[in-house]
Amino acid sequence: MRVKELVSILEEELSLFDTLIELMTVEGEVVGSLDVERIDDHLRKKTELIERIRALDARREEILSREGCSGKSLREIARQWGDDELSRIAREFREKIERVTELNRINSLLIEKSLLYVSSSFRFLRDLGVNPKARVSVEA
Repeated sequence: MRVKELVSILEEELSLFDTLIELMTVEGEVVGSLDVERIDDHLRKKTELIERIRALDARREEILSREGCSGKSLREIARQWGDDELSRIAREFREKIERVTELNRINSLLIEKSLLYVSSSFRFLRDLGVNPKARVSVEA
């Protein structure tokens, strides 16, 4: 049945959005740590998650295309099909997308702040005559 298949995909997508929100919630701390390995690991996890969301999106679009509903919003489809579960899922998606958008805005500001910190540290070292590209060693 079309609704059951669509709901299954959408529920899985909602679950992935929850995980994305969790990752984005700690992203500021990760970026602020300036720990390259930690940032790389976080970015890898986030990229893998986004790829999984895109794959589910493609499956969802395929179902909607098959049903002649391409280009319609989930809310419109729920109304058209008369399905309360799809209406609930549409509301949840809207809430999660709003949260992701807000977290993205906050994280962008934190990234800018971190870049300014790194840039000013680089200038400070250069002004002291230290070549930041050179190796630094501590002698006993």
